[in-house]
Amino acid sequence: MTKKEFRTIIRSLIKDREVATIYPSSKSLIKKIFKCINFTKDILVIEYGAGTGSITKAFIKKLSRNSRLIAIEKNPNLFNFIRNIEDDRLISINNDVRDIHKIHPLIKKEKADYIISGIPFSMLKPKERISIIKEAKELLSTNGKLILYQFSPLMKKYLAKDFRKVRIRFEPINIPPMFILEAHK
Repeated sequence: MTKKEFRTIIRSLIKDREVATIYPSSKSLIKKIFKCINFTKDILVIEYGAGTGSITKAFIKKLSRNSRLIAIEKNPNLFNFIRNIEDDRLISINNDVRDIHKIHPLIKKEKADYIISGIPFSMLKPKERISIIKEAKELLSTNGKLILYQFSPLMKKYLAKDFRKVRIRFEPINIPPMFILEAHK
């Protein structure tokens, strides 16, 4: 992590109570998340809460030429890191995922193969959690997956209500350690 990233994260944590990142995602966490994804075909991925872009950049390296990634980050300071990633497969959006209905037209009514999210669901109200999960399910293709990486497995009960199968993994080599919840539509 660069000094600039560290300063930006600390400032964002102080100013925005909904910023949960304290350090960019580890290579170990990214590797475990990527085990849930089929990179052998062209895919559309939506990333909720892209932060400083550590996962976004890793996606860019793995995606096929015709795949696309939509990275959404609401915090303007963190969004600056995403906005500066240059790749024609990336669409970066500075908005809140709670307003996904406003963002959906930008996706051109396509269904996503994967939605990846590190937003801090534990900091949201239960109604907001439910709403985000339901909207994500609507954005996913028939065999799509919603993949969350979280501080706790709290979201499993929410996912189990809307998804046919939910699998949990744990990644201790991350600051802080994370649970990965893989929900199959």
